[in-house]
Amino acid sequence: MTDRRVASACEWMRPSMPEPEGPWVTLRPGEGAKTLRGLQRVWTHALEGGVDRGSAVLCHGGGVVSDLGGLAAATLLRGVRYATAPTSLLAMVDASVGGKTAVDHPLGKNLIGAFHHPSVVWVDVAALRTLPARELRSGWAEVVKIAAVRDLRLLEFLELHAERVATLAEPSLVEDAVRRAVRAKIDVVAEDERERGPRGLLNFGHTVGHAVESASRFRLRHGECVAVGCRAALALGESLGVTAPGVAARVGALLDRFGLPSTARVSASEAERAMSLDKKRDGASLRFALVTEAGAGAMREVPWPRAREALHAAIETRSCDESRL
Repeated sequence: MTDRRVASACEWMRPSMPEPEGPWVTLRPGEGAKTLRGLQRVWTHALEGGVDRGSAVLCHGGGVVSDLGGLAAATLLRGVRYATAPTSLLAMVDASVGGKTAVDHPLGKNLIGAFHHPSVVWVDVAALRTLPARELRSGWAEVVKIAAVRDLRLLEFLELHAERVATLAEPSLVEDAVRRAVRAKIDVVAEDERERGPRGLLNFGHTVGHAVESASRFRLRHGECVAVGCRAALALGESLGVTAPGVAARVGALLDRFGLPSTARVSASEAERAMSLDKKRDGASLRFALVTEAGAGAMREVPWPRAREALHAAIETRSCDESRL
């Protein structure tokens, strides 16, 4: 399965990929395809195509394709194998790795899903050349995220090479950055597959980020919202005395170098409603992933009023440059 945009932009990759025996399912591009209706369409194509328990789903595309295809594989016949050939930076370093699959619900992002690991993830960073600049820029937010909360050496690598990797000027550096980010995530998932401990750190930037993304009705890119959420969590961590002095400025400066936004213009009430449905909410508090020092983090229970303040600080209320959103 793929989407229409990838099908045309990445036709050159097809000869090096295994030819599926079953049907291709081509989705419309974007988060709007990641719904129960989209999932049912994949189920129908697979079942009509004769899927059996020896079959596999091949996901060729970005994060939406791997999330939706992974969930289809997890549920078809109570589970078949799947493989991903990610074409976006976000999918390479995040969505294709770790076994989280999901679709969205009108009440929030990724609320219906399952843990189901791919059998193979096939990454070719040459595919990044097909991405629009905004999509590529968005993906670097996930790389900065895991560096800030988990991998000091990756953070230092990005600080040294930010402009060269951001523009794909040196493919070997880009491949190194992607490999390091994937390794950092694999190490976390190996410790805590079901997110009962350190895997929660991978949600750094996502509590506010998902709320902003939902409130934008997916007009904003996922990575843009994660960048906004990272900045909000850094400011929150500093105000709580969890984040060491200077770390928020350091990570914020790196996000700036990748051209990532600091605030988002969305409805505050819609963002607040989305955050109230966050999977990490526990009664009157939310579990936030916070940076403690550069390359390290911890989970903290944050009372709802403080979480709400952090969200509102991330929301842009004055006129802003649409090109940054």
